[in-house]
Amino acid sequence: MGSSGRVTLNDVAAASGVPRATVSFVLNDDPHQTISAATRDRVRQAARGAGLRAARGRPRPA
Repeated sequence: MGSSGRVTLNDVAAASGVPRATVSFVLNDDPHQTISAATRDRVRQAARGAGLRAARGRPRPA
């Protein structure tokens, strides 16, 4: 967990063994990135396991 007690992209990246950018692409459902289904599943599972929650009030990308 980050120093503020919040789960960060770095935390999820370390837990899933991928770069921070990959975590961002997966969690934002970036359609322009070719990321395997297995990696997407691993990142999402690590995010859930760490307790990562979506920020409230932030619009989803179009």
